[in-house]
Amino acid sequence: MRQRSYGRDTGLTLRMFFTMFMLAGVWVIFMGLLFWAGISPILILGFALIGVVLQYFMSDKLVLMSTGAREVSPQEEPWLHATIERLAQMYEIPKPKKIAVMDTHVPNAFATGRNPQNAVVAVTRGLLSRLNEREVEAVLGHELAHVKNRDVAVMTWAGLIVIMAGYLLQMLFWMSLFGGFGDRDRREGDGGSIMLVMMAVYAGTIIIYFVAQLLVMALSRYREYAADRGGAIVTGAPM
Repeated sequence: MRQRSYGRDTGLTLRMFFTMFMLAGVWVIFMGLLFWAGISPILILGFALIGVVLQYFMSDKLVLMSTGAREVSPQEEPWLHATIERLAQMYEIPKPKKIAVMDTHVPNAFATGRNPQNAVVAVTRGLLSRLNEREVEAVLGHELAHVKNRDVAVMTWAGLIVIMAGYLLQMLFWMSLFGGFGDRDRREGDGGSIMLVMMAVYAGTIIIYFVAQLLVMALSRYREYAADRGGAIVTGAPM
């Protein structure tokens, strides 16, 4: 009987927590930079939240539209549906809401959706034709581990600071063209000081953007390792 509960990898868990701790530190520095410069973070946070919420609640529809994946019924792909349902039972999660196939020769697969109740799993025709059933099962086990671990939600919210920093960089660019720097502009009479502050904030935001991006990418890689581990153990075929 295959193992249903695959436990935890303590080292991998600690690395993920450390990465999230570092990301929280970047958040503190970013907020401190905004307040020091007299920039209200409310507007930037508002725009970023709108984008993240739309991505969070519509990720399944957006990904299916952008990839051209087509939802398939159990009658069209009986083995695919049966395998995903069996693996979902092993993970003790609901069967994904939608199962889709992309008509491309490139072997690929993905899982998306904000939670296990609204998950989507998609594979390409290239994957189904090039891999044998055991190999496809391994790929599906990996993708369902993402669903089990709620990785879409984790990575969506982890990327909020990157979106905020990106919005701020765009805002600073336009402000540098047309002038004005919020409360600081009214408090300072020296145009040179204002320009120095703007340059400092711009440089700081660029650094924060890239550091946050690296941390999010590291977290994403650790989530991939966790999905590899979960898929290997649950399918009972780590090789």
